[in-house]
Amino acid sequence: CNLHGFTMMTIGLVTHCMVSAMAVERYMGIRHGYYYSKHVTTSRARLLLLGIWLFGVLVCAMPLFGVGQYALQYPGSWCFVNTH
Repeated sequence: CNLHGFTMMTIGLVTHCMVSAMAVERYMGIRHGYYYSKHVTTSRARLLLLGIWLFGVLVCAMPLFGVGQYALQYPGSWCFVNTH
């Protein structure tokens, strides 16, 4: 149950963070082209992706270290953070 809840939360959180980062990156490219061309590089994009993954893994691993808990959810076929 812990592994299932961890993977579900991590993939969900990382996906939302990556989509948000892509939206900000596109906004900067369109609206602030000069700043974008000077400051947005491949190495910084890689660092941002690494940071997003690390953030997602750390936040979603908290129930594995005793901060909250994963629990079996109705109808008993999947696990997620216990909200009750």
